[in-house]
Amino acid sequence: MPMLPPQAEAATLLEQTIPYLTRSAQLVILGSCRGAGNVAAVLQAANHAQIIATRGAGSHTVNDPLLKALNDELLRADGNLDWRAFWRKQEARFHGNPLFTGYIPPYENTAAIELKAYYAYLTSP
Repeated sequence: MPMLPPQAEAATLLEQTIPYLTRSAQLVILGSCRGAGNVAAVLQAANHAQIIATRGAGSHTVNDPLLKALNDELLRADGNLDWRAFWRKQEARFHGNPLFTGYIPPYENTAAIELKAYYAYLTSP
């Protein structure tokens, strides 16, 4: 079996995972390298999902603490997460980490916002 570079391996795993997404998915983390390129595929499967994606390199040094903080916040927030406040905390936490600057929060993910509007238009009466 040929060895794949980490970015190719992550892309292959993501391509294999997207078909398992259901319409009920509420949050999708595309924390692998260039995950933002997969927003359309995710929203075709789960058009209401909120998406955190990466523009460039993703890293476990960001993903792991980000997911832990998100989990902790969701447990405290009773289902009402203020993305802007959460993201401000993470910006302070990861200040100076060049990898974190490549992560896109759901409220700034223009591709996802536009695609959601398009899907809403298609399903409106």
